[in-house]
Amino acid sequence: MFRSTVVDPDYRRQPKTNCYCAMCQRDIKSGSPELWIVHELDTWTVVIAKNDIAAAVSDIRPRRSAHHYFDVVQFERVGSECARKIGKDFVMTKEEKEIAEKFVTEE
Repeated sequence: MFRSTVVDPDYRRQPKTNCYCAMCQRDIKSGSPELWIVHELDTWTVVIAKNDIAAAVSDIRPRRSAHHYFDVVQFERVGSECARKIGKDFVMTKEEKEIAEKFVTEE
């Protein structure tokens, strides 16, 4: 079992750059801290707690076909305003993301 939270993305904006918040599509200023969330690939509105990623991957993988074995979760960058709304238990730094990616790619 893993902790998750439901989010409500707002896709009405059109980003002007390639670096934008996955939640609100506002551009993220260069030099801003890198903040990330992770969600189940098929369920974009459910964000997984950063400390529960390994458990989530273990729970999700058996439900996926062998063809999509590694495509179980996806990391997305978010801006600081959306990160505050989502909550610190669900938002990770760049360093935390690099550690979490190891849980996703292990067999």
